Amino acid sequence: MWSYGRTRKMSGMRQQTALRADADDKASSVTGDDLLLGDTHEQLHAYLDVVQAWLRRAVARSRVQPGPDDSVADAGPPEVRDEHDGPRAGGNEPPLWERVHVAARMDAGVSAPAAMSPAVPARWLPIGALRQRFDLNAAELAVFVLALAPELVPSYGEVFAWLHRRADAMRPTFSLALDILCRDARECLLLRGLIHGDSALFRARLLILEAGRSSPRCDDVLIVDPELVDQLLRGPRILPRPALALSELTLAPSTARELMTLGDSPAAVGLCGSHPGDRQLVAAALTGGRTAVYPLTSELNQERFNAWLRDVRLGDCVPCIDAAGLAEPHLSTALAAAFEAPGGLLATPIVLADSQPVRRIAGVRWIEIAPLSAAGRMQVWARTLGALALTFEPRALQSVASSFRIASVEIIAAAHDAARAVRLREGSHLDFETWARACRDHASRQPGRFADRLRLPHGWDDLVLPRDRKAQLAELTAAIQTRERVLETWQFGDKVATTSGVTALFHGPSGTGKTMAAGILANHLGMELYRIELSRVVSKYIGETEKNLDAVFDEAERAHAVLFFDEADALFGKRSEVKDAHDRYANIEVAYLLQRMESYQGVTILASNLRQNLDEAFLRRLQFVVEFPYPSVVERNRIWNRVWPSAAPLGNDVDLDFLAARLELTGGQIRNIALMAAYLAAARETPIGMAQLIAATRREYQKLGRVIVDDEFGHYRHLLHAEDRP
Repeated sequence: MWSYGRTRKMSGMRQQTALRADADDKASSVTGDDLLLGDTHEQLHAYLDVVQAWLRRAVARSRVQPGPDDSVADAGPPEVRDEHDGPRAGGNEPPLWERVHVAARMDAGVSAPAAMSPAVPARWLPIGALRQRFDLNAAELAVFVLALAPELVPSYGEVFAWLHRRADAMRPTFSLALDILCRDARECLLLRGLIHGDSALFRARLLILEAGRSSPRCDDVLIVDPELVDQLLRGPRILPRPALALSELTLAPSTARELMTLGDSPAAVGLCGSHPGDRQLVAAALTGGRTAVYPLTSELNQERFNAWLRDVRLGDCVPCIDAAGLAEPHLSTALAAAFEAPGGLLATPIVLADSQPVRRIAGVRWIEIAPLSAAGRMQVWARTLGALALTFEPRALQSVASSFRIASVEIIAAAHDAARAVRLREGSHLDFETWARACRDHASRQPGRFADRLRLPHGWDDLVLPRDRKAQLAELTAAIQTRERVLETWQFGDKVATTSGVTALFHGPSGTGKTMAAGILANHLGMELYRIELSRVVSKYIGETEKNLDAVFDEAERAHAVLFFDEADALFGKRSEVKDAHDRYANIEVAYLLQRMESYQGVTILASNLRQNLDEAFLRRLQFVVEFPYPSVVERNRIWNRVWPSAAPLGNDVDLDFLAARLELTGGQIRNIALMAAYLAAARETPIGMAQLIAATRREYQKLGRVIVDDEFGHYRHLLHAEDRP
């Protein structure tokens, strides 16, 4: 959609140099037709031939006036030592501009491709790519090739050592490069003016100054970064990757409109909001797959960053700075340092941020990648599953798209995981369970230190409640599954609802099935259940409880989990009259919870034994309130009959009708009694009988502090103390 434009402008001197070079091209003995190179090494060989000619002339000139130390006078390759092939000092040497431009003409007919393919092409021409991608003038290119020569052919280092008159000086200094390339003082001054600290050679770390300075001095040794040498021989380290076109992405309407107004060459684009993967998808679509991502930290390592920028430009990619996770003031500071990279190499970057645009960075056009609606997620699912040749039920698609508010990149990854699971079964139909499991794997995260992941194996048949209460739970489930359609498609979100979150209160005595119902609801939706540990959330320090709760809600929203507050009245209690500072801060906590619950986009379930202790303002904000009463005789009978696993050995004397009719117990207490009776029977190696059930009931009564009345157990009263007898 838009291209990576260059900001480096040719100076007046460089333009004059280019015009002079065009005139000298006619007299040159080297032409592009002679140098149509087939691969990387052929081009490098041709450039080394040019260096060889330069060194011959330099050696010849140096021998006319030998230095005080000629101990290395015979160093170097034979072709360089052969002075008869090169002009002697004072001979008829070519003019400066022909000599410094000869390297630029080397790749005139074999320039590198405009954009690299995912695989390095056979005709990867490294020096030509450097010249084009970094806009090097002929002088810069000549100095670079001279510094590169001993890295490619070590014997050239011996020639530099001879010219330095030092056996250990096997790389050229800046002054030696001037001596080799220039004929007199006038040319030396001119070339010295072209090679300065603002040159791309040093800004982009094509050359590293030994002393670590940004501007070269005459005694500085010119070193080519070893990583760059490796890329010149093997191809760029950073390459474009296949990417979807912008028209192939499913985007929120507001985002699509903003992207269409970008134009051809904005200075820089900032993408914020939504999921980090979606931001990278959009960035790749904007550049045709040519983005290269740099994860920004609070303190920018300038040296490493500049080297990365060099590799990005060498691969003809677009720098993409990922500032996700950074908050102010670190975000602005790190971005400012990145934009002030030497030489302005960030000509048209893309910036990725979590939620808010960084307005302090001038020249960045910020676009928010809005989350997809349920209809948008359904479209991504349908397109991806269709491409994978999977069939599915429309109702399952609607349920998954509504329950899992995941980003496009997570949908695509989950669809591929689900497809692998289906094909392992040699099928093509995607069932809801496999679908939800794939979504959980990509949406779920560790619940953090304030919550525990709760996984219950129960289903709707395991929950025994009055018919009306079960109907309320069914209505709650339907609201969660259809909320996107009601709020977005039917536009109730514009008129009535202020949030797409769903809140519910389960209240009733302990053991009546509140936690089980929350687990069944999460299982039915295919979502995780996070139970909040109040002991970890509540803090004695002012403001810490609110911070902890904010972290809980944020994590649950990212994980697309059902948030479950057990014993909720401890947090959501009634606000009281302010008599001291403790009352005031306690009321602030409750007020904050009310606001945070309203802004939460997920599913929240609160459980309490004491509804009357909850704040009235909070109760008004709840969408569903479901009472879990003590079970009736009929319901207790159903619980007693369903509590036993199929492998449990029940004795013939077990009288479940009697237990249901005479013992007023909740479902949780019945499960405790059944488990204890099983332990007692296993210890005696007998089937589970009435003796063990009555003994387990007695222990449960003692635990609850209930008075044991013998008459309550009728004709089984004699078993109350049977387990105590030897």
